[in-house]
Amino acid sequence: GNFESTSFKDEQGQLHTVESKEVVFYVNSVVNILGIINKCGLKPEQCNILVANTPDNIKKLRTRLGKKWEIGKIPLKGEPHKMFTFCTRTVYLGADFYSTNARTVVLSDANIETLAVDISLDLPQILGRQRLIENPWKNRAEFYYKTSKKKITKDQFDARVNIKLKNTEELLVSYQEVTNKHTIA
Repeated sequence: GNFESTSFKDEQGQLHTVESKEVVFYVNSVVNILGIINKCGLKPEQCNILVANTPDNIKKLRTRLGKKWEIGKIPLKGEPHKMFTFCTRTVYLGADFYSTNARTVVLSDANIETLAVDISLDLPQILGRQRLIENPWKNRAEFYYKTSKKKITKDQFDARVNIKLKNTEELLVSYQEVTNKHTIA
């Protein structure tokens, strides 16, 4: 019952207020998704879990949450959405969400050893998933991250930040070049 809301003016200047009654969480770990659901006491009717449909993930889901839980599917345009959608990279690359009021939350955990690519590198891909223009949160995201448990020096930390900044700048330049080519063509 504690929903975030936003106000906007339409083309005629009328003020509208919209409540967000849905959240799509982008998480880089199935185990973290299941931990969030457990800790918050969420129910199957509230959650859509979008992860790779593998025997290992099905086993994790049923073992940690119970037999009523299953891997969900991406709702098509016009289909009902659950209040909480959790998805991993396997699912959201290329997935389109057609919600009129879903917010986007990105959760990144740097402590996952099997993680080849940090979820933050997928932010441009994630931000493009909400497709409906009438969704006022379409181009917004909240980003939360868990830092590494490993002790590092300030110089090591600064070096890592500089590498990430360089990679981000290169990604933005590449994105801008592609955007410019499409605009010119």
